[in-house]
Amino acid sequence: MHPRSKLVAVTNPQWHPTQQWSSPARPPATWQQQAYAQRPVMQQQGYGQRPQLQQYWPQANIAPAPKKKNTLGVVLLAVIVVVLIGAFGIVSSHFVSSASNPVTPPTTPSAGPTTTSGPNSTPVSRPPSVAVPDPEFDPPDLPVPASLNEAIQWLQQNALYSQSAARNDCAVGTIDIARASTAQLEAHFYDLSSCLWQVWNPPLTEAGFQLPRMPITVYDKPITSACGEAPMQNAFYCGADQRIFYAKDFYTVVPRELIGKPFVADSIIAHEFGHGIQARTGVLYARIIYKNQLDDESEELELSRRHEMQADCLAGVFSRSVAAANSLSADELYALAEVIYSVGDDQLTGDETYVSDHGTGNARNRWFIEGVNSYDVGVCNTYIADSSLVR
Repeated sequence: MHPRSKLVAVTNPQWHPTQQWSSPARPPATWQQQAYAQRPVMQQQGYGQRPQLQQYWPQANIAPAPKKKNTLGVVLLAVIVVVLIGAFGIVSSHFVSSASNPVTPPTTPSAGPTTTSGPNSTPVSRPPSVAVPDPEFDPPDLPVPASLNEAIQWLQQNALYSQSAARNDCAVGTIDIARASTAQLEAHFYDLSSCLWQVWNPPLTEAGFQLPRMPITVYDKPITSACGEAPMQNAFYCGADQRIFYAKDFYTVVPRELIGKPFVADSIIAHEFGHGIQARTGVLYARIIYKNQLDDESEELELSRRHEMQADCLAGVFSRSVAAANSLSADELYALAEVIYSVGDDQLTGDETYVSDHGTGNARNRWFIEGVNSYDVGVCNTYIADSSLVR
């Protein structure tokens, strides 16, 4: 169970439902975040104590996890609109914790009790119950909370948290991300988006949400998306059109020793798809509504980190779900966690004291592993985690 911060009811919020978030057709352009910084020399120290992958694997042929070193407690995420992988991260002390009975509306999120049955969920294979749709270029509108308290409820007690993913037999093959052409990357990501949809559609549907298949665009020069200008060395989810974008040169952000590892680009896209899941379940707009009533920069940064690390954790859940089908060993899954570590704010800047909006390498690595160790979406509820776990 995640350590919880003290929860305090928010009274007299300083916001008006018609200003920035009342059923907007698309998110404001000001939500765009900064791109990844140019990678400095790879930091060889500062990894600190991080949880190890558990020795329970979704299939028999995956090797046991590396022998445990010093393990911090296991349990540890964290706008619509552009989450530049600079985007591979609310302040719990301000949230309202109001229990309610689970409700399942047709297209909007509902607050239901959070349940997490632990990391050792039974690895039941779940084939797609419906045909995989084509990528949706005209998706339905995103759900928007009707009030601040509802926004907090969607963040902390989202109906998705009581759902689980399952092992999926979807395989995407391998790709050399440093040598692949734009067309080859797009073909690979087309198959990957099918796998992502197959893994995530059942739990979202069970929770009462819709999940259109998100288009993935690869670009080889700076572009202007529906969310604004996007530089190279990036991957991001744009909530304005509910699409994912990936810069062809993103591999240059990844440490050299990890570029050739399998599923590297796939885990990056899985993180961005995680932002899409946040959007489709109301978490994205709920976060923005909550942010509008904050007046402290440190709280805003922590809110952002919770958002980013939740996407890290969701990417971990997906990686676990398709590990068997893609022959990913424990060591290879651990390498993906190292990729997540490498895009921490401190690692990208080379400054171990740097505090920003995505989180430290250690924290991001921890949340990814938290997802890899479980099928239960509830383990990714970063919005009730102690502040020390989302630094």
